[in-house]
Amino acid sequence: MSDPDWGPERADDSVTLPGCLILRFVPSGLCAALREYWNADFGRSLAAPPGWGA
Repeated sequence: MSDPDWGPERADDSVTLPGCLILRFVPSGLCAALREYWNADFGRSLAAPPGWGA
């Protein structure tokens, strides 16, 4: 993604934001807990895997 207003000042406004979602479900199938972890990598952009987001 690209966001010039987020993160440290830099010439390249690219941001790669890999993350992980951990969900815990109850027997009925509802989500009982959600944890999200993110790691911003400023100044670098990685292409999504083929077919991702299609």
